Amino acid sequence: STIWLDDTNRAARQAAERALSLAPASIAAQIDRGVALACLGWFAASAAAFRLARATDPAVFDRLMQAIW
Repeated sequence: STIWLDDTNRAARQAAERALSLAPASIAAQIDRGVALACLGWFAASAAAFRLARATDPAVFDRLMQAIW
């Protein structure tokens, strides 16, 4: 159901936020946050999260994105 998906996406966003609080420079956590925000329909925030992840370390971002997708 939609409610279950919303709860799952909120939990994913919260997990990414927690990971970022522990390791703010984690590209993987930044990507996870971007994906969770997109799944919640928060596209501007998602795009900003992806831009930050890429700006933090473009080479790592590209490598992780290729591994994920």
